[in-house]
Amino acid sequence: MKTKAATVTDKKSITEQLLKIISHDVYSPLRFATMIGKTVVLQQSEMDKDEILSTLEDINLTNAKILLLLSNILKVVEFENGEYIPFFFDEDLHSLVQEKIDFFRLLAKNKNVELVNNIPNSITIKTDKTIICIILQNLISNALKFTNKNGKVEVSVVVDNSFITIFITDTGKGMPANMVAAIEKGNAIGIMPDTEDIRGNGLGWTLIRELIVVLKGKFKVASKINKGTIVSLQFPIH
Repeated sequence: MKTKAATVTDKKSITEQLLKIISHDVYSPLRFATMIGKTVVLQQSEMDKDEILSTLEDINLTNAKILLLLSNILKVVEFENGEYIPFFFDEDLHSLVQEKIDFFRLLAKNKNVELVNNIPNSITIKTDKTIICIILQNLISNALKFTNKNGKVEVSVVVDNSFITIFITDTGKGMPANMVAAIEKGNAIGIMPDTEDIRGNGLGWTLIRELIVVLKGKFKVASKINKGTIVSLQFPIH
């Protein structure tokens, strides 16, 4: 039986939201790869072989991660059209988080933001890998966007007899209480510019809410202006 996508509150399709949300995440690594590629072209005579190889490896890694991201976009399009059926398998949570951290590693390095995976290797979660990776990618992306230079983004977990709770913690700009309340209630929110003064579209939270429901989970947001944000994702242990 096919799973139907939930109706979004603002009547926009999940596909429309995703294309808007993800555009910055595609643009940034592409811009980075283009910049370092141009550096090699212009400064190759001043670079030794190891420096050139290291730069090419960075470009290759960035492009590979972009391909993975685009693959996930196609999966969400299938989900909206009722063509994507979630399948729950035991997944290594440390590896899932590390995959997303590696995606943003070069961008974090450029901002001098520390990305930390504090998930123990022994933790597994029964989930749909594609959906949870999209959720994690959105949340880590948000944390990185709103964290200033020399800051920190950390992913951790707490497990008890009934639930597994994932925490994404940042030392970023934070949000006012009314915005946090709006996010948790699924209401429209005002948009804050990120650390580069780029305004997002605010639809990432709508997508996250939609997909967390599919995984039978729920989330909370705790944030204060200039004190950072903690997003917790709670999923039942099957």
